[in-house]
Amino acid sequence: MNKTVKILVWIVGVLILGFLLFKFVAWPIMKNQTKKHSPETEVHITVEETTIDVYYCSPSKKDRLIFGELVPYDEVWRTGANEPTRFVTNTDLTIGDQSLPAGEYTLWTLPGKDMWEVMFNSKMYEWGVSAPSGKASRETEYDVVVVEVPPVMVDFVTVDFTIELTEVGGNVIMDFRWDQTAVPVTIAID
Repeated sequence: MNKTVKILVWIVGVLILGFLLFKFVAWPIMKNQTKKHSPETEVHITVEETTIDVYYCSPSKKDRLIFGELVPYDEVWRTGANEPTRFVTNTDLTIGDQSLPAGEYTLWTLPGKDMWEVMFNSKMYEWGVSAPSGKASRETEYDVVVVEVPPVMVDFVTVDFTIELTEVGGNVIMDFRWDQTAVPVTIAID
């Protein structure tokens, strides 16, 4: 082999090694470090034959103004921290007047002062934001259900972002709570 080919092989080898080190060493360490501050949380509910599981990372208020500041209005949010929130159902559901087939989804929100959009997206994203811009990496063509829900101002503070699932009359209310804001999403069991 001539010298140029040896150099190219060496460069390619170093690049592959660097990629593998990042993918299997640095990336898991980075994810683990961020989850110290926003721990992984999960919530489950079963109503008759339907099971709903929600997996998310729960950031804390830490004396910050949340909606309109830390989480800006009118910008898509991955609905938690670290990676996007995952929503899993074993049966078809109805949200608003739209059908959500059984399956696994990422959950995104577009917080607004007077109205929120809640999006169930069929694509699984590793991190949820793009590195250069810090903006949500959701791709709208994978949205399966998008509903509007008015936020409710409450007179108490929820310090850690929380998603609650509650059975009400055979249906499920999925309630996002953080700071003094609650966003109740009604889910009809089909």
